[in-house]
Amino acid sequence: MLALADPSWDRCVGSGVTSGEGLIHHVRDERRERRKAKKGEIADANGIVDEVADYGAHDKRLLVYEPEFARVLSVITRKDNTVSSTLRDFWDKGNAQTLSKNAPERATGALVSVLAHITPAELRAKLDSTEIANGFANRFLFIAARRSKLLPRGGNTPKGIIDALVPRLRDAVEHGRRLAEVDMTETAWKLWDSHYERLTDRPAGLAGEVTGRAAPIVRRIALVYALLDERSAVHDEHLRAALEVWRYAEESVRWAFGDRLGDRLADRCLALLREAGSKGMTRTDLRQAVGHRMPAERIADALEMLQEAKLARYVMESTGGRSAERWFAVSQDDQSAR
Repeated sequence: MLALADPSWDRCVGSGVTSGEGLIHHVRDERRERRKAKKGEIADANGIVDEVADYGAHDKRLLVYEPEFARVLSVITRKDNTVSSTLRDFWDKGNAQTLSKNAPERATGALVSVLAHITPAELRAKLDSTEIANGFANRFLFIAARRSKLLPRGGNTPKGIIDALVPRLRDAVEHGRRLAEVDMTETAWKLWDSHYERLTDRPAGLAGEVTGRAAPIVRRIALVYALLDERSAVHDEHLRAALEVWRYAEESVRWAFGDRLGDRLADRCLALLREAGSKGMTRTDLRQAVGHRMPAERIADALEMLQEAKLARYVMESTGGRSAERWFAVSQDDQSAR
């Protein structure tokens, strides 16, 4: 439908991202070079020619389609790979650049997006704690999707539906191109004010980290709905729709990650405490279970993380000598009560 509404769109879709430099190259700016003039060339008073070395990308839009996102997550963990930092730069401001000495490239005002697929198990296994901490993960909108029906012979959208929607989409695209800035109506601003604290107050743990950019993502979704309606401002119905999309995305994250903290040791300790049940475990028990070579300080840090996230608690017990901490996993019922 996008290709029918905008024939140039097909040229903006690519896949197989391997480097940040490659992403920048697809949406690069024009690059000029200054050199000494050759015989017969027109030059300035200093004998220098200023010429175009690379005309750059005519279209600054790029949709990166990755049906195997696990491969990308593996790529970004390689030493000196710049995919993560480049995508973060594009998300934040639409600008990025390479620092190559011979032919540096810059991209400004680019519109780069990523559409990717991955299974929950692969996501949990491949999403590195670094990419969670540096904000790579929370720049994505996670949507849980499953097959709704079996179609052994395939299925296609009826042509009549597409024929009816394409002109509307084409009009929306043209409308969006005429706008320089899109504000919100006063009723939309009031609705936004009432939800802002909830959107910015993220819960502890991995789910909170992955949804850390709730507010700007909701604003962007609301903008898309307003443009599709060919409005020059975001109305409250567009914002309500965006909040519903975000609600489902939050549920998707909780379903995919549960109450994981993103710290392997802390998550391992939580699993052990849950297995121990009402018996609980001491710090010594935990250290022996995860490996006696694990520094006691790391166990202490992991338990502190679990306690701050209200996933674990401890009681002091007498051992006939120095008192010891016995740790327990907080039950789901206790978490709900809190």
